[in-house]
Amino acid sequence: MNNKTTGEIVLYQPDETVRLEVMDSVVANFATTAADGKVYQVEYYNLDVIISVGYRVKSKSGTKFRQWATPVLREYLLKGYVVNQRIDQVEKFAIETERRLFEAEIEIARLNQALAELTERKRELDRPRNPIGFLKPQNH
Repeated sequence: MNNKTTGEIVLYQPDETVRLEVMDSVVANFATTAADGKVYQVEYYNLDVIISVGYRVKSKSGTKFRQWATPVLREYLLKGYVVNQRIDQVEKFAIETERRLFEAEIEIARLNQALAELTERKRELDRPRNPIGFLKPQNH
């Protein structure tokens, strides 16, 4: 028994839009509702199968497929690259922000310690004292 689960990317075009889905097999059957309201059983093939067949077939339909698939695949690859770049930027920003917050917390702790020391020093200075050289008169 194979415990390894592989998610296959499925590219399909049920209408004017192109969609990608993750599948666990080469072919998947889905009930799809068409524009006329009828439900049809449609086979969806994974991306590996589409590419391997579509780019090897020497026919008019193969040529049409390649003309359609090449810009679509290019667009998805570029979008994926852009999304990954954006994720990398967000991760770097989050790491930098976390580092800066940590440094700010350390600075706040240092300032709180200094404030506590100054507050204690002020209390010491504000305490009433008996000045040296001034003594209470003594009764003899």
